[in-house]
Amino acid sequence: MTTLLAVLFCLSLSGVASAEVSRTPAPVTASEVLPGSARLLALPANYRRGATLFIQVQAGLVPAGHALHIRGKNGELLGVVSPYGTRGGEAGIYTLPLAHALAQEAPAQGLLVYISLMGGASKPQVPNERQLRAVKLVQ
Repeated sequence: MTTLLAVLFCLSLSGVASAEVSRTPAPVTASEVLPGSARLLALPANYRRGATLFIQVQAGLVPAGHALHIRGKNGELLGVVSPYGTRGGEAGIYTLPLAHALAQEAPAQGLLVYISLMGGASKPQVPNERQLRAVKLVQ
């Protein structure tokens, strides 16, 4: 039951209706593209076109009830890091798979992502260096 609730919660955050799954990316809204939220992730030095890529997020002290939302340049939700139950410590490292099509389209200069901290009744905000320790592309 807990897993089902977690899946429904993630779907509600991503804008996907529970009765249907949309194949079009959700547009990036002004509230999610905050000044300073854009990050250009460099391709790994040993990257070969066609290889599988992952986004590795090192989360720090994320407030209870909040999550880090990672969106692509076109607004598609690439992943959500929701480190609950960390008991006040560092949240850890999370690896999010990157869709094969997005990895194929990644330009040589890297992949542009938008990262926001969302949760509760508060407005989305840019995570600070204590909340988001690092983010990078890995193979």
